[in-house]
Amino acid sequence: SINAQEAHEAIRPTNIFNNPEKVKNKLNTQQYNLYKLIWERTLASQMKNSLTEKTVVLVEAKFNDQEIYFLNSEYNKILFDGFKIIDGKNKIDIPPNLSIEDIVKVSSIKEIQNYTKPKNRYTEASLIKELETSGIGRPSTYASILDRIQQHSAIVAMRRSLHRTNVGKSMINALKPIYGDHFMSLEFTSNIEQKLDNIAQGNLDWQSVVCEFYEIFNERLNKLRDVGNDSKLVDPSASHHFTDIHCPKCTGIIELCEKQEFDKTDGLREKSDNCENIHMKWIPIKRKKSTDDGAFLACEKGYVDGTKTDHKSSLSEKCWTTTGRNRKSILEYESNKLKTSKIENNR
Repeated sequence: SINAQEAHEAIRPTNIFNNPEKVKNKLNTQQYNLYKLIWERTLASQMKNSLTEKTVVLVEAKFNDQEIYFLNSEYNKILFDGFKIIDGKNKIDIPPNLSIEDIVKVSSIKEIQNYTKPKNRYTEASLIKELETSGIGRPSTYASILDRIQQHSAIVAMRRSLHRTNVGKSMINALKPIYGDHFMSLEFTSNIEQKLDNIAQGNLDWQSVVCEFYEIFNERLNKLRDVGNDSKLVDPSASHHFTDIHCPKCTGIIELCEKQEFDKTDGLREKSDNCENIHMKWIPIKRKKSTDDGAFLACEKGYVDGTKTDHKSSLSEKCWTTTGRNRKSILEYESNKLKTSKIENNR
């Protein structure tokens, strides 16, 4: 139920008069910092909001009749500290002594070039936050949602960021034309969960909800059956795993592809979608250190008789794949050519 999110008790000091400085000599540094954070947030939650006066200065910069620029600056003046007095980090801006229609002189011009950055990829935490904002899922189901989409290889986690796989892309492309405008929308999922909550509370009849759902679902399902024979729901080339290794010749992510994409004698190999000239694969070499398995990524054509080439890139100790296993799992090569038994699981 959505109401489950309202039932969590906060962590708070047992005695608010035990301020951090009073108990500092009884705690180590880590304990003190944690207690200080809890104590300050508890106290701040019982205080009034701060009151700020914001002044906006708008300047019309006219270079000629064709070039007119509007420049603005904001200044904040704290009228009442409120809870912000706890951390003592209130920023005080002193606005310039200006009046409307004043003429100001240009002291300097600094040209700055900025580039639009792409939106950050979801992490598990930010995805849960988005689900919560959209009214989808409950605290008890967030973990299972993330586990399910990763187990089905719809997404893969690399360096904490979530990336869509070819499996996920193929599945969306196949289902979206039929279900995209209804069952795959955020509004539908949020609405159906709200109805389930109402059913649990006895405020809604479950038969009417199921009938309403099935009527539309059955219609779309029949449509899917009609086009099923003519549609490729999942791209066969989607059978791969991502690693966290970058191609040494480009910025592409190396993919761990299964046997059927290459010659049957090749076993597991890697490739980079963004690099046409380099075809990557695991090459066994000997190392002096016993902890090193001797594997590195190299251009197949540039590798001759075990000689190192400029195309190689050493591996990090951990190399995570879609399934969350480290490189002990992905270095298994045909006939154990890479001798993965020497690699320790560093979880």
